[in-house]
Amino acid sequence: MDSKEVKTGYKGIRIIGFTSLMLLLIYLFFKDTYVEIGLQLKTAALGGILLIALLGIAYVICDGILVAIFAKKHRSTYTYKEGILTVWYAIFYKGITFGSGTKVAQMYMLNEQGIPLGISGSFLTLNYALHKLCVLLYMSLTISGWQQHLAHSYTGYIYFGYGLNLVIIGCLVLACTWKRFHELVLWLVRKGLEAINKIELYEVVEAFLVDLEKESRTFFKAKGRLIICTLLNLIKLSCWYMIPYIAYWSMTREMPPIDFWEGMALASVMNLLVGVIPAPVGMGSSELVYLMLFSSLFGKLTTDSTMLLYRMASYYLPFLIGIGVVMMRRFNKIKEGKPCET
Repeated sequence: MDSKEVKTGYKGIRIIGFTSLMLLLIYLFFKDTYVEIGLQLKTAALGGILLIALLGIAYVICDGILVAIFAKKHRSTYTYKEGILTVWYAIFYKGITFGSGTKVAQMYMLNEQGIPLGISGSFLTLNYALHKLCVLLYMSLTISGWQQHLAHSYTGYIYFGYGLNLVIIGCLVLACTWKRFHELVLWLVRKGLEAINKIELYEVVEAFLVDLEKESRTFFKAKGRLIICTLLNLIKLSCWYMIPYIAYWSMTREMPPIDFWEGMALASVMNLLVGVIPAPVGMGSSELVYLMLFSSLFGKLTTDSTMLLYRMASYYLPFLIGIGVVMMRRFNKIKEGKPCET
């Protein structure tokens, strides 16, 4: 057997091994929910399921376009396809790390696409701040749609969530645009790192904040790009916010007890409160908030069904497509004989 045949056989083993690993991962990921998902998909209207799936995919595409808009400034040949694939790639790692690996995966992918880590970290942070700002903006624009449907006991959580997000955005914007606040953050970082004997990390943090300040300065000066990114974020959020209303119709074949605008308004509150309201053991924050907001309107059984369709579009389907993107990327590297770190 010559060396060429050995290499071909080795590539085949790697492809089979990686495929087996991905199939095992899919089984472990869905083993507790696939029966329930199947039952709901059988019951729901096909047109509604397809529309909900398309909305989930459209959310990710909008996110990828936003990444591409920021990346194009640093590599003029950067394409929207690269940005969208970057987001799909990161969604896979979001799934297997429960959210903690999303930005790291995006930065890794962007680095392979020719965007240095420091620069990608700065514009991804800026993109995150703009996303948070648009979450608040959306909720503020739809205030008349959700106020009348929420019990007084929820308002404390809403104002806390609103205030918390406002503080996060405010700190990010100040760190980006106000030199004295920038210096204060660096001073606090230095003191903190000295306290834990990790002062060598100070230069890394300082370089990141400098890149963030430069990125923000140019971004806020480009008014056209700021408006486009804001509109894209609002469109992106609308894709998720439409799902509960459509899911109700899909499960019951009846119009929901609230109008379309009110459904989107309540979904905007849900997005704000995720992570703010403490969730009991065994239930995620998004599931808890969904049940809290929609149960009194949709009824317990219908709310459970619509919540599963919402999770399918916002979490399960993107994760499955992310697996496909990671597998294609790995197979291409194996065929080209390149090292496969991811």
